[in-house]
Amino acid sequence: GSGEIWLYHINGGAGVQLNEKPNRQKDLGELAFSPDGRNVYYSQDTTGGSSFEYNKDSNNQIYQIFRRDLNDGKVKAFVSGPGGAVRPTPSPDGKYLAFVRRIRNQSSLFLKDLQSGQEFPVWQGLERDMQEAWAIHGVYPSFAWMPGSKEIVVWAQGKIWRFDPFAKDSAKQAQEIPFHVKDTREVREALRFTHEVAPDNFSVQQLRWVNVSPSGDKVVYSALGYLYVKDLNDGKVRRLTKQEQHFEFFPSFSRDGKQLVYTTWNDQETGSVRILDVASGKETRLTTKQGKYSRPRFSPDGKNVIFVKSGGGYLTTPWYGLDTGVYLVAADGKSAPRLIADDGGAPQFGKDNDSVYVTRTQYTSEVDWTTSLIKIDLE
Repeated sequence: GSGEIWLYHINGGAGVQLNEKPNRQKDLGELAFSPDGRNVYYSQDTTGGSSFEYNKDSNNQIYQIFRRDLNDGKVKAFVSGPGGAVRPTPSPDGKYLAFVRRIRNQSSLFLKDLQSGQEFPVWQGLERDMQEAWAIHGVYPSFAWMPGSKEIVVWAQGKIWRFDPFAKDSAKQAQEIPFHVKDTREVREALRFTHEVAPDNFSVQQLRWVNVSPSGDKVVYSALGYLYVKDLNDGKVRRLTKQEQHFEFFPSFSRDGKQLVYTTWNDQETGSVRILDVASGKETRLTTKQGKYSRPRFSPDGKNVIFVKSGGGYLTTPWYGLDTGVYLVAADGKSAPRLIADDGGAPQFGKDNDSVYVTRTQYTSEVDWTTSLIKIDLE
């Protein structure tokens, strides 16, 4: 619904594009010709930025109505102001433009005098328009003037109404246009299955961050928030830790397969980066400060670990989200992590210990981006 306007001849053809779409996420539509065919009216979400947002203020202005002159191509903001303006509908005699505007929470039908420019409400009985939501098929259902330009037919309250917008009290004079639909529907019995609630045992359907050991004899993964290792020879599965104070994520083997590096998460204590000795179960904590950590990887010699520290937002608190980036820390846990890059994802070492590779994403528009692989020299 973000709005390329195309003009087609009634006999077909390739069509003529009248505008470039302003962006890819904010609606532009509800086209209407002026009676003389010279102008095209349309509504457009003109709130700031290029990304769609739900938390828009309808008491201010979300949509505006624009008029495009087909003779010279000039575009002018034609109806603006608090409550917005949508669904432009010119009268057949060319004297008025009917449109919908929000008065507080009430969507209302307005007229604009095309000679004086005066705008005034004529009926406040409409349903709620869709200015805050996606409106790819229109912000309010289309309505129409009667041929004599004296009455309007509009949908509201689940019914179709006919009224005189120039009457002293048009709301009282609104007449319902009755209609009915003959319809037959078949109601089938609902298909239901018995599901055991909270069984003691069940099959895990999602294994996260599956990581095969360098020797190829076992695999480690996170399931239901804890680390498990499966022997690929006999198929046995066992949990690697016994604690239940935090969740365990992003497991990764050292190059010799003797150690695992992973991250933890606890809603109160936030996260950490840790190393686990697979044979003994000994654990080494590499970070002391609270934060949101992910994607840890060993260096080839096993002496260092890289990881990502992220900010908050979405489902997590923004607290402890400062100083984000890619960090390097000694695997013995005796030194503080060192920032090596302000930006980067999925860090990893190559064949040597003195360089790290990260991915970086650059957005060229709200829906277009490129991702690059970047080499960072540690020396």
